[in-house]
Amino acid sequence: MMFENKQTPESRPLPPQFTEAEYEKRTKALHDNLARLKLAEATLYAESPQMVKSTKRKKEFFTTFLIREVGRYIAYLVKTWAGCLKHFLFVGSIHPVQIFPVFIFASIGSAILGILLLWCIAARLPSKRLRKLIFGKPDKDAMTMFDAIGVEQVEAAKRALSRPIRERQEAQQRKVFNLDIAKFLCQLSSLMYQPESGHTLEMMEKIRHKKGSKKRKGFLKRQSSHWESGLTETTLGVDDPAGVISQVFDATQAALMVKEFAKDRRDSKISAFCRKFQIEYEPVSELNSSSAAFSSVFWDRKSNWIVVAFKGTGPTDFAEWVTDLDYHLIEGGSWLKGFGRVHSGFSERIFPRSVKHLGGRRPYDTISAAVSMVADDLKKNGLGEINVWMTGHSLGTAIASLAYARAVMGKNDFGKQVMVRDAYLFATPIICDVPSVHAFNWAMFKNMDKPRTMWRVTNRNDVVANGLPEAGDRPDIVNTDNLFCFAHLGTEIKLPDAVDKPVYVTGNHITQGIPVEIKSEFDDYALMDHRETNKMPQDWTQNIPLLGNGTAHAIDNYWNALSKVKNCYCRWVDD
Repeated sequence: MMFENKQTPESRPLPPQFTEAEYEKRTKALHDNLARLKLAEATLYAESPQMVKSTKRKKEFFTTFLIREVGRYIAYLVKTWAGCLKHFLFVGSIHPVQIFPVFIFASIGSAILGILLLWCIAARLPSKRLRKLIFGKPDKDAMTMFDAIGVEQVEAAKRALSRPIRERQEAQQRKVFNLDIAKFLCQLSSLMYQPESGHTLEMMEKIRHKKGSKKRKGFLKRQSSHWESGLTETTLGVDDPAGVISQVFDATQAALMVKEFAKDRRDSKISAFCRKFQIEYEPVSELNSSSAAFSSVFWDRKSNWIVVAFKGTGPTDFAEWVTDLDYHLIEGGSWLKGFGRVHSGFSERIFPRSVKHLGGRRPYDTISAAVSMVADDLKKNGLGEINVWMTGHSLGTAIASLAYARAVMGKNDFGKQVMVRDAYLFATPIICDVPSVHAFNWAMFKNMDKPRTMWRVTNRNDVVANGLPEAGDRPDIVNTDNLFCFAHLGTEIKLPDAVDKPVYVTGNHITQGIPVEIKSEFDDYALMDHRETNKMPQDWTQNIPLLGNGTAHAIDNYWNALSKVKNCYCRWVDD
């Protein structure tokens, strides 16, 4: 029998101090302010070299694209194998236990990236017939992930998202992985793949060629010089989007540009999803990227929660695949105090080392400002602290991991009366070195009065989550000087490939052996009913060696795996 929820979106009572019309007015004003915030970032980033290059690439020939991507792959091979050679000659141990993993991981990474290169090239073939032959014709009537979740499931997730943080004593006795939240955030992570960055890049091109460009360039030059001189108090943009816009546009131009940026939230699938489940959505940052990466905020205007979501790797974006499979680490910097080295590609998306060409503004500045804006509005509902959750898939989880680490380690980045809650991350790659893991774990442990968990969800032998060198997760086995001694952050939940199989947990983020409960508002019969009623097609390619490592990474397959999970306690991998 299906579990009956006590409330539906239609019956949910409104707080007495606001009418529906007042909610509408507040929400419209908030959306406009968030659009101004994104316009301010686009204005500051429009002249950055990579954004200028990305506009030119939109008009490039297939041969130009082919040469560039093959060159990118060759550069990856040179960098990876030269690093191996350097490690053996100057750093590494000659013990087979140290040498073998290096060769294995370098070989697997090179082979998988080669396959992905062919895949991405095929997706850009000039001939539509060839593309249809390779990828097949999309079935418009086929069931999608967005059809696989119902209103009552989302309402259960909303209630869980809005609940206050658990008491310290209860959190020390057990950890709870909320299945309703996980499913909802998996849906939001999938939803992030719907919009494209093309519109924002077009807007940046318009900004560059708009009347008054000399005034804008002069303003940006002053911003950069202020940043280089350390005069942050004279650098506009972090907390003053209106100040940035007024320096570049007159009132009429600014209103038109804000209206144009509002189109980013009008994607048909996202709009339909948000209307169906009565939630709000706004894209806020392009994450210092000319590819399809970006971040957004989701919230319920009548509740007290915010979800910050990060878009994952585009299936046919080879540059993003290279970023995912790259092993180069850089210093964590002042934004992640106590961290050692972190993945360079991920870190540059959220905490770029130089913001000279970005008007002194980092993407994290925009995201934190957006969260603060939404939180200030939700505080008017009088429902207590505002809960902030984070999610993403693939590349998105890597960026979300660093953003979450900063949010936990920082001081009131999102304002007062805002509580950073758990992160539910799907297909997270390696992020950092072992000292960084220790710094993150210490930050989580010392704030045990605010118990929270970074959940790292993995499906089978997903190449991004499990196929990369992760010796840093077990430093007791492999020397930390090993070239590939990289590590994940957070606690890993290993999803089952069948309904009757157990869920496993591992990681040193929480105390080894502590009970970890998978919990839903629905009983197992209701979960089975959900699974059978909204059954998604199963991807049989996951069972094929090597190829399955790639297809297991798809967000749809993560949803299918989550649907197989029941209320239970996880088994520790080392038990």
